[in-house]
Amino acid sequence: MKQTHAFSRIKAIFLFLFLIILSLSGCETQKYDESEAEGVITSGNAILKDWLSSNMPGAEIISSKVDEFAYPGGGKHYLNGYVSGELQNGEEIFDYTVSTKTGQVYLSCDLEVFGDIAYEYILDALGFSEMQTIDDYAVWLELPYCYEGESKEYSLRNTLQIYHVLPAEIALLIPDYGEETDLAVEAVSKIREYIENPVNRDLLGITLWGKVAEEIDLKQYGLQKIHSLRYDNGIYLYNFSFYDSDESIDGSAWLSDYSRREWVEKDDGLVMRAEMESFGDTEDTKSPDAIKHEVYSYSADDIVVENAETGFKLHPAKDKGPSYYLYAKEGSPYLAHSFIACEEEFETPVFWKFSEDLDLWSLCTAEGERYFFYQPCELIIRDE
Repeated sequence: MKQTHAFSRIKAIFLFLFLIILSLSGCETQKYDESEAEGVITSGNAILKDWLSSNMPGAEIISSKVDEFAYPGGGKHYLNGYVSGELQNGEEIFDYTVSTKTGQVYLSCDLEVFGDIAYEYILDALGFSEMQTIDDYAVWLELPYCYEGESKEYSLRNTLQIYHVLPAEIALLIPDYGEETDLAVEAVSKIREYIENPVNRDLLGITLWGKVAEEIDLKQYGLQKIHSLRYDNGIYLYNFSFYDSDESIDGSAWLSDYSRREWVEKDDGLVMRAEMESFGDTEDTKSPDAIKHEVYSYSADDIVVENAETGFKLHPAKDKGPSYYLYAKEGSPYLAHSFIACEEEFETPVFWKFSEDLDLWSLCTAEGERYFFYQPCELIIRDE
């Protein structure tokens, strides 16, 4: 008992010290003086007032705050060179952002409408004639960290931040879109001119998920292609997922993962939907093109099916094998049983469920989800 009590006291002391350190570190997360922040706000407001006098006479600034960048992992906050807030023009209220470095004024607007206009340009840059199915699509601006005061650190020079605004001269055109008037046609033309001139605009941040035509080779959309979209087309493909019936590639502006699947038939009517080819791209400053490219390829022989008294085992023929889903044809002896799937310390009850669209039985969990194999597994017959 004494040892237990002593151990508890030690834990309590460490916990107390940790809370003190945590509270002190919280006080140090702000890496700038309030006077520095006030100076940025003053600069931003001066830019905005000058813009309002020429473009929105009579409009007033309702609120202003300095924008911050929170450095990943460190929790420290730095001034990023932008001022945001609200302004009022008559009965209309706008969210605004001002860059104190470039002098650009940004306003909030309907980015879904803007995304509709940008859609054709984005697909053309990707090389898609169309998307057969769109699961997710969004557009915004990726604005660079630009403050050059005392709070700036050299490591932040290429940092981007998401903003749901557009340059004021473009944002003010958006409400006219969709109206059958000459003004609306002219507005759309100006918006498209802005979109199609990547050298003289901010980066368009993009999320795009969906199904593409079978003839498109998805292997080409590795990280090298993703990087080229940024520099050639002004598109920051922040989050993406493209797929067809056999291929898929997904990732972000800094990584991509490709997979190609095939149907593999083993003995006794056992069928696998297996990943036969894949690669993974990640950013790597040590590589010649700053990309680490890891490639994997497999064959049907790389998956071994071994019968046992208690059921059967599935394992790769070498150190690594493909991942896959398991199916069985009608009449297969494997359909006679339900199983417990044993992978390392995990045990999962699985059963066969008929899939009409495939005309196959798929091995599923109790919830009806297809069971995914990615490591050696033993399927033990379970009593009904």
